[in-house]
Amino acid sequence: MVATVSCKVKVDNSGLKELEKALQYLKNNVVHSGVINADPETTLIAAKNEFGGHSVYTYGPYKGETVEVPERSFIRKSLNRMDKQIIEYGCLPFNNEITERSAREALENVGEMASDTQMMAIETNGSNVDGWQKWQDYRTMITKGHNKPLFTRNFETFPIDYKVVRKAA
Repeated sequence: MVATVSCKVKVDNSGLKELEKALQYLKNNVVHSGVINADPETTLIAAKNEFGGHSVYTYGPYKGETVEVPERSFIRKSLNRMDKQIIEYGCLPFNNEITERSAREALENVGEMASDTQMMAIETNGSNVDGWQKWQDYRTMITKGHNKPLFTRNFETFPIDYKVVRKAA
């Protein structure tokens, strides 16, 4: 005697559609972090400090003189040192689900931690960055009135921020 049994299987692939949306969002977007919302003059000063170069004093007793600006990479080197922690923090929204919403949250987390890391490099005088020159030129200290690199004479610093943007096609 032979018995025949048939089964109907229904596959719910809605999760795959959500996964596809999440992956597409991650593929099409990128996080920008650093001095991104500053005026051109502030951006130029930040770039000189990030990469090193020459600058001319615009005020104070040494006005008009040129000074060598050492590389103090508060953007690149601070992120290189913290890359694993930034990625781990970015992945937290994926613990329960992989959706477009969690992908958005992940990139926001990455941006938030990246900009916090960059600001910490400035505030701690490069303690979280290797190779930083901790002191300033004597003329700079006299002009600014203190020896805190990347701070203005009014103890202001660069406006560090982030934003998630769509990649250029």
